[in-house]
Amino acid sequence: MIIDKTSRHLNDTDIRIVDLRSREEYDKGHIKNAVHLNFKDMTGDETLRRKLPPENTPDILGDIGIDKNTLVIACDDDSSHYAASLFWMEKKHER
Repeated sequence: MIIDKTSRHLNDTDIRIVDLRSREEYDKGHIKNAVHLNFKDMTGDETLRRKLPPENTPDILGDIGIDKNTLVIACDDDSSHYAASLFWMEKKHER
């Protein structure tokens, strides 16, 4: 049901689907119109040890077409761990 609803809105300009899997996995295939964002791009680090969110979060989000009016749908292949981090970054910076 959620997939059906999402698929009807893949071309909406106020929705951004963010794929947080590795670039390799993204390049193998992704949801139509999804943008790639690697966790390292979000933190500047491969680990979670770095303090989040980075000061340039508004720039990171803006570069992939996210602003205060954008509905973000995030997906990853790590039990939504990275998707949750993106959600937290958005809320912390209140786009």
